[in-house]
Amino acid sequence: MRKYFSRAPTRLLLSYIAVILTLAVLFIVSFFFFRSVSRPREQAARAPTLDIKSFFLKGKFRAPDPKNPSVTVQEHLEYTRKKEFKSAYNLLVSSLKEKITIGEFIKNVDDNGLLLKHISDYEFPDFKLEGERATVKGKIIYETGEVSIVKASLLIEENRWRVSSLLIWLK
Repeated sequence: MRKYFSRAPTRLLLSYIAVILTLAVLFIVSFFFFRSVSRPREQAARAPTLDIKSFFLKGKFRAPDPKNPSVTVQEHLEYTRKKEFKSAYNLLVSSLKEKITIGEFIKNVDDNGLLLKHISDYEFPDFKLEGERATVKGKIIYETGEVSIVKASLLIEENRWRVSSLLIWLK
């Protein structure tokens, strides 16, 4: 009996299928590779830099104690910005904590939260001491270059500066 069909067309068909499958796999792999390479990666926001110039005003060390009132204000702002509300709340004077609960403090932060987003730097170069009271003036500089003015009053309580009032407004 003679063979009328040769295996050549079957081999040719299998080689075409192998080439098509190889090209499909290469296409899928290259698609996902180039997609991941071309997609911009989200970068973690840079933490704002704290300003410690008030330690070295006029060429001499000026800090009245280990916790400079300017640094305490910045510390309070940073805790608030990072939503570490308990730490921020603990930097308030006790008379203020008697007036507002931590829940009210958090609500106030939520209502005014835009003032504490996208901060690039703090500048608090000076403070004024009046016994156990201090006044700190400075500014918050945003990533866009805009500036908010900050004015804070502090009292010494439990051997540490505590915030008694804090005002922030856009310049």
